[in-house]
Parts: sequence; structure tokens; C-alpha cells
Amino acid sequence: MAHPLIDLELSEGPMLSVREASAHVFQPIAERLKKTARSGSKIVLEPDAERDRLLADYRRQFTEQMLHDASYNLQQLWQWANKIDASRVAASRVLDDAQVRDGFRRLDRLRCELINTDCWAGDDDEIDCGVAFQQFYVDALQLGDRLRRVQGGQRPRFKPGKKLRRLEIPSAASYRIVQALFNAVDVAVPGVAHLRPLRSLIPSVFYIAMRSALPWPPYRAHEYEKKLHVILASGALGSLNSSASEVVRLRGFDEFFRDPHFFEPRTGKTRHNIILALSHRQSVYDIAIMAEVLHGIDHGVWSNPRYLPKSLKSDPKSVIVEPEGRKALRALREKSAAILQDARIPLAIFAAGSIPYLPYGQQMRVRRGIRMLVDHLAKIGAGNSRRTYVVPVTFDDTVAFIRGLDPHITVTVHQPICTDDIHWEKSAARRGQINRGDPLLNHLECLFLANSGQVRHGWSTPQVIKTIQRVHHSLKFGHTLRDRFRRAVHPSIYDLSVEAS
Repeated sequence: MAHPLIDLELSEGPMLSVREASAHVFQPIAERLKKTARSGSKIVLEPDAERDRLLADYRRQFTEQMLHDASYNLQQLWQWANKIDASRVAASRVLDDAQVRDGFRRLDRLRCELINTDCWAGDDDEIDCGVAFQQFYVDALQLGDRLRRVQGGQRPRFKPGKKLRRLEIPSAASYRIVQALFNAVDVAVPGVAHLRPLRSLIPSVFYIAMRSALPWPPYRAHEYEKKLHVILASGALGSLNSSASEVVRLRGFDEFFRDPHFFEPRTGKTRHNIILALSHRQSVYDIAIMAEVLHGIDHGVWSNPRYLPKSLKSDPKSVIVEPEGRKALRALREKSAAILQDARIPLAIFAAGSIPYLPYGQQMRVRRGIRMLVDHLAKIGAGNSRRTYVVPVTFDDTVAFIRGLDPHITVTVHQPICTDDIHWEKSAARRGQINRGDPLLNHLECLFLANSGQVRHGWSTPQVIKTIQRVHHSLKFGHTLRDRFRRAVHPSIYDLSVEAS
């Protein structure tokens, strides 16, 4: 009779193997983009069935890879647990351990959740899928670490009827409070233990904490960016990559921000509406990089109020992105237009985003907010001499850098796209198409993908057991305070991602 803890297909079916996707898989999209515009010519965006087909194929391949890898790691852990049981002479079995049994049940349920949730469907489903993905690997690493301890001779208490308690933090839940808190911090700031956080993170954390706790200090995006700038200036981000001589390299910035067609040379004010559409890889580090590359450039920014103080709303250069309700959307449009047309400064928007899948560094869906803003500016600017330009800015590639795959992050200002040159009839949109066939969103998503680590490094299956063994071996004889703390918690998703590289 099949064991009820995990799916029969995995427990008794054929063994899965590591799956790799070569970097060549992503080349067709990069080649297709070259046909959109020639050097020195303007970019004209039109519906492109071949580009959209390649993008849909990319999304399908990512989903298949993610689901295969979850099944692979669950099966590997199951085989390891059975191997330990087969080698033990004691009466108690590792598969009778309450925490082990609960771990397998949770992994099987999370795997099914990943199978049944479309990670590209929209905000709610994307978040649910991303949280399930991160929790799957947090639980897998925790289970694997427990199995390693049992195999090494440590004997956790085997209580089949024990009632387990967990600290339920989304995407970071654990049976131990310290472990859950470490998971939560490491998911938000991968590799946090390597960062010298007292020097790098505390200034920005303190800035947010004080403005959340006290009603009178105003939040200002530019002040917050100065605090985040310390993450790069202190060398903390560079410490994640042993080969980093310089973390950020800029391409096209001087040429664009000194172009008299877009900016008045004397005042620096914009002659046209400039939307800086930023690619998005990892939330905390991307904001720090934005603070670095836009340092000294007066700009507005779209801000997510979820983790920021309420005084954010009073910042004249912060646009609150609240998707719920017509009133919130109207305020978003009006304040964005005021920054672009009245203040005459660029507006920075992370156009792509959701929860990043760190072991892959995948290109996330481009959100429709930028289309909404473009349409609003076209409506209110009819007959106005100010044109609207979407300027793609790619971070190539935050995730590849922190995983140790690239020696630096290249931030590139790409050729501006005048919205007058985007030809698309909404009436022709179909629900089955990627982004309903919107040429702006699909072009940005393809451009962001073509300027990511995937086109250089491809994908490979993250391996939970291999990560656990590697991290344990590296910490075995360490005597620093950091080493002692790391031995007290299991390996992290960051450790898993570095191993996957």
C-alpha cells in the first residue's frame, strides 16, 4: 500500500532527474527584438504575433521548469528519508517523526498548490504562487536539515501524535521562532547574513521604523533613497559577490540625461513627459540600485504603500500604487501627471514585478499600470506640445549578481519609445493573448528578459539535499559568531540559489 504522505506518482514512480535549460533557449526573443528597431531609428511598436508567441512559450517553459523542480526535490527528500530508515536498526523510524511527517504533507500540499495556481494570471494568483514557491523551499530545506541531523546520529524526539506549533509568517513559516524570523528576513533581503547589516541595512530600516511609529516625521522618497544608497556605498552588496570590483555599471545615462531634446540644459527640467520603466529582479536590492543610478537626478517614483509609513502619502514626489478602487486609481493618475507635466521631472516606475523566484531569476510579468498612465497622459495631453516617452531601464541582472553568476550589474537606458509610435487598437485585444496583445507591455517584457542573466546562464534545477550538505560542510569548523548563528538555522533560499548557479 502506498504511503499516504506524498503523491503516489512521486513515492513509487520513476525517478526524476536534474533539468537544465540552456541559455540558447532565450535567444529567439533577443533576436526578435533586434527587428523592432534599427540603430539610430525610432521604435515603432505594433502587434507582433511572433513576439507574443515567443513570450508565451517562455512563460510556459518557466512554469514547467518550476513544477518539475518542486517534484524533483520532494521525491529526492522522500528517497533520502526511506534510505535512512532502511539503514537504521533502532525501533523508531524517521518517517514516524511528527515533524518529518508534517513536513512531507506540507511539501506535497504546496506542490499541488503550485500545480493548480497560474503564476502569470494576475496579482492575487501571482502572489499566492510566489508565496507557495518560497514556502515550499523553506520547508524543504528545513525537512532536509532534519533528515541530515538524524542521519548524522542526532536523535530528535519521535512522537507520532505530537501536536506541532508553527509561527505562520507568509513564505517563511517555521516550527521555531528564530528560524521563522530568519526566513522572513532572508526572503526579503537574500544573503542578509553576509551583508554586515549594522552598517548597511540599519539606516534605511531605522528611517522607515521611526516614520511608522511616530506621526510627525514626514516620509520623503529622496531621503529614503539616500539611506538605501548606503547598501552600495558601504560595500555590503558587493560582499555577496567575491568577484565584484564595482557593483553597478551604467550605460546610456549621460547621453540620455544630457540630451537637449528631453531636458533643458540650464534647469534640467524635462521638455516632454519622461516615464522611466525599470525592470525588476529583487525588491530591496533593486530599490538600492535605483537610488544609486538616479542619485542627483530630480525624479518622482511609484511607491508600494504595503511596507512604507502612512506619511508616504504626503510626499509630493511619491505616487501611491493602490490597485483597489476608482478613487485610488484616479489619485494615482492625477499625481503622476502632476509630477510629469507640472513639476517636469521624470517618473520612475518598476514596470515588472511580483514575488521573484530567486533560484531562477525569471522575468516577471509587466504590470498594466504603465499602460493606464500612458493612456491617461494621451487623454489629457491632446493638443499639448509635450509628448510622452517610455524609457526602458534594465538592471542586468540583480539576481545573477547576488547569486555570483555575474561580476557586476549593468544598468542600461534603452532607446526611448514615443507613445505616439505605439499602434494598437484595444478593441482588437483578446483574453487569450499575453497581456491581451498590448505591444507596449509585451515589448517591455521581452526587452527586460533579453537583458537578464537568463540569456547568459539559462536555468538549472535547485537541489535541496546538495545545498544542505554543502552548507553544513562549509560551516562545520567555523568559529565566528556568524558561523555559530548559521549552524543554529537551516540553509536559506539564498544558499539554495547560489548552489543552483
